[in-house]
Amino acid sequence: IKGVGQSSVDAILEARTEGAFSSIFDFAERTGQRALNKRVLESLVCAGAFDSLNMHGQSVHAWRAQHFAGIDAALSLGARAQRARACGQSDLFGNVTTDRAAQSVKRLPLVEAWTQRDLLAAEKGAVGFYITSHPLKDYSDILQELGCIEILRSTECEHGARLSLGGIVTALQVRTTKKGDRFALMRLEDEAGSVKCVMWPEVFSKTDRILETDAAVLVSGRVNGEEEGGATIIVDEVERLDEVLQRRARTMIVRVPITGDPKTLLESVFLVLDKHRGNCEVFIEMVLEQSMLVRARTHGALRVQGSLQLETTLQDFGCKVEWVTPQTPPLWG
Repeated sequence: IKGVGQSSVDAILEARTEGAFSSIFDFAERTGQRALNKRVLESLVCAGAFDSLNMHGQSVHAWRAQHFAGIDAALSLGARAQRARACGQSDLFGNVTTDRAAQSVKRLPLVEAWTQRDLLAAEKGAVGFYITSHPLKDYSDILQELGCIEILRSTECEHGARLSLGGIVTALQVRTTKKGDRFALMRLEDEAGSVKCVMWPEVFSKTDRILETDAAVLVSGRVNGEEEGGATIIVDEVERLDEVLQRRARTMIVRVPITGDPKTLLESVFLVLDKHRGNCEVFIEMVLEQSMLVRARTHGALRVQGSLQLETTLQDFGCKVEWVTPQTPPLWG
């Protein structure tokens, strides 16, 4: 785990000899402060080191978000506890071992759960790879529909072969030619491997707005198998996968929150939908009293054109949006 050195590991193992940890606060109180700092705790939370303490079935997205937000409080409490023990004043905290678990839950701040993208980015930042899932899983249906191949297979293609690949942008570098034109080098990564990609100035000038590290993209181009060190993809087109999914979706599911006035919120949602007319059918989903889930198809005349603007506008109202492609299993079964 990045940022967790040997001294931190030794201090954690020493504290564990007293028994298993019951919470992040218990962890901070018992682990030597010289080997424990904010960066170490951030890396541990992002890597899922505290997930085993989740005894109430809370989603990993909410669990890690709360623990990440509670790091400063945990460090502060840990420092106070260790200073008190050093001064022989353990009674200052009462019976720490008995009340700790109950108290720590209350100390965790109530914050918004991480999104799937936040969760996966945090995992990769902490350990260098994804743990709970992979960003491309959300796009597996659309990649299959478009006939994309796995990146490992692209390295076996003949020189000059044309192909389409879906992947995550990594190791992005923007450089300048002798004429002053900008071009980009990057690696495109999927669940099985990665490949070097080059976007020369003519292509990069059209796609620089969508290229960023960790972005999920659809790449089209040809194989250059003549370079040393393996095949390179000469890219001639790049699209964000979320935009491809929105454009090709056959159905949109809008999950409306139950907060506020449902009637007013639904009226606002329908006004937004009416401004984005297209061929994509719409389902509205809500949770009513007694946790009853209701999903209703809108009138056949109210169909939309999938777009990032539409999704963002609905999200501003607190709605969650899911796009369903022709390859996705039927909604009703």
